[in-house]
Amino acid sequence: MRPAQLVGYALTTIEIENELVVSLSGKSTHRILVPDSAACPIEGHLLDLTEAELKAADDYEVPDYRRTEAKTSDGESVWAYVAV
Repeated sequence: MRPAQLVGYALTTIEIENELVVSLSGKSTHRILVPDSAACPIEGHLLDLTEAELKAADDYEVPDYRRTEAKTSDGESVWAYVAV
């Protein structure tokens, strides 16, 4: 895991209705990224995932999220889950 800043998105919240996801996460309100070119960079961390781990993350996410390619402030291409 290494620190990074995501650009081109802002954070907001969404209410999750999927009972399994709420049970696994312990909360019904989750953060979600929305496109916003004027937003300040979002501080976070990059994770190196195997294909199996990435598929598991895809399977976990509810239909309100989609995986898309995004950029860090250093110009690195990364995967991020964003609002549909």
